[in-house]
Amino acid sequence: VYTSYERYVKRLPELGDRVGPQLKDRLEKLSLDLLPEYQVQKGASLEAESKWLAWNRRFAHAAETHQELIEFEEGNEEALFDNAQVLCALGSCDEEGKAYEQLLKINPLHNLAALALERQRIRRHPEVTAGYSYWEEKGYGELSQVRRQHAEITADIPLRCRYHLQFTAHRWLEEPTKHNGSYLSYGHTIAFSGVVSSYLEGSAAWTRHYYEDSEVGDQNTGFARIAVNLKDYARLELGYDRSNQFFNQFAILQGVQADAWWLTLSSFVRRDLELKIGARYLNYTDDNDAQVVSLGAAYAFTDHPRILKLDVLGEYRDTRKTNVYHYVGSELVDITHPYWAPQNYFAGTVGLEWYHDLSRLLFCGSELHYYRMRLSGGSDSDDNPLVAFEAEWHYEFADHWTAQLKGLIHRSQKWDANGLWATLQYRF
Repeated sequence: VYTSYERYVKRLPELGDRVGPQLKDRLEKLSLDLLPEYQVQKGASLEAESKWLAWNRRFAHAAETHQELIEFEEGNEEALFDNAQVLCALGSCDEEGKAYEQLLKINPLHNLAALALERQRIRRHPEVTAGYSYWEEKGYGELSQVRRQHAEITADIPLRCRYHLQFTAHRWLEEPTKHNGSYLSYGHTIAFSGVVSSYLEGSAAWTRHYYEDSEVGDQNTGFARIAVNLKDYARLELGYDRSNQFFNQFAILQGVQADAWWLTLSSFVRRDLELKIGARYLNYTDDNDAQVVSLGAAYAFTDHPRILKLDVLGEYRDTRKTNVYHYVGSELVDITHPYWAPQNYFAGTVGLEWYHDLSRLLFCGSELHYYRMRLSGGSDSDDNPLVAFEAEWHYEFADHWTAQLKGLIHRSQKWDANGLWATLQYRF
């Protein structure tokens, strides 16, 4: 209704020219009489709309509505804080800081805004991260037979808060489990990521691998990704990555890599329901290629800070050329296409996830403390039932420190895997 009042006020000069002085005075008096109701109604309507948009993860539109509300009610402290929270969720941390500063000018005693602003300023500082991971997989005959350890140190340099430049030093140790020997390599990564606007963000990285073993040539890997917010109704991600396909002795010696072009389209249909579809094309360096298509959905039965979620995923894979094994007598001496290369393959999984946020203060940008567990099961067109368990713990403390642990156990008749990831971060 308030929009009708705005149109009416805009037309008052035009109406006044068409009627006599007496009626013109009555129209102007009517507009003044209705002004208090208009102000109350517009403020309440914009506030309700902005909160509804934020609750339903329509953050870009919520930020725009918050801005309109703040311009209409400059002293609205709740709107200023909510706007800062939405900007935090969008990754626009520089604009987030300005919103907190504006709020503190109005109310210097707003404790939560002062704390949130201090957290935002800490996030603008450089960060150093030390990480270690262990991965082991075995199955599909000789195709997946490797243990891999990876240690790294990363320096993260924020630029204007919303952009990040990263430099990483790596050490990899790859050990094929069915053959003697190991392959040690070192490397470095240069990466850049940033949030251009509420509707566009991206990242890219390049990694160089230097192998100590002269049998294995040095390698380049990396990725580029762009994400587009489609008016808050969906999120489109497009990307390219080059990766090593080192899952066994033969693949390492052949130096097989894959160039992958991919896209995903995801949407929160409602706050508690997410749908996702993905497609990937892989072009291997040994004259082979594959297509992967996936379709998933997730439904949350409960809300933050304790979220119980059910997710389902279906996948189709097809590789143009499958594996060719070469024997001398009974001894396997080589494999053409030495990686998992299924043809006309279907798989489906169902997972149940529990997420519990233990953070002392529940606002975007606060010190985050949570754990997550996920149990999943499924099968595929190879009649290979599986069960998997994942667990993760994340803890930010003492203003500058973050510790994170993650583990995975996967079991099936044809493929088993174990994984462990640990990181420790310090932000100056």
